[in-house]
Amino acid sequence: MIGRELTREQQDRVERAVAFCHDALTTDIQQAAVKQALQFANDEHMRRFLKGRRQYSCESLAVLARSILQGKDDLHSRIGWLAESVAAYFGRPPLERKLAQHLAERIPIPSIDEPLVAVSRGLQMTGIAICLPTEPGLVRCACFIDVVLTEGRERVKSIIATAAGDWAGLNGLTAQGS
Repeated sequence: MIGRELTREQQDRVERAVAFCHDALTTDIQQAAVKQALQFANDEHMRRFLKGRRQYSCESLAVLARSILQGKDDLHSRIGWLAESVAAYFGRPPLERKLAQHLAERIPIPSIDEPLVAVSRGLQMTGIAICLPTEPGLVRCACFIDVVLTEGRERVKSIIATAAGDWAGLNGLTAQGS
């Protein structure tokens, strides 16, 4: 996995999640995820990427998905900083400024948050589809690992099922830790 090694505890979580999600991880799911990727990304490069997926690893997709989610979080942090700055400009006491900052950081931005999360989840599902038929499979799949470590195994199963059905629903599956 790019950027970090897993602790034994994290690796155990991933292995338990693979076992927990086993029934959801079928060839039909893989084909549905690829079909959804092609539907949402009609670009010829995406088609070539998916058709040649055996020669690619999912690590670059995982890094891109993480970067998109981090960008979303950074945007919320900047909005919080702006709210705190405005409160300071108007002479509000430190407690009120911090409250304004924390509230502003947590306000969802539907026209930004939902599409960014949907794109990130789509990239992760594409990575999972790439790794599913390979050895050692999802145990070393950077995309699967990222979803397990941020969402937990129950949510992973839900996200995989949603991805197989319709990627449009992925926007409602926001990262809880993000």
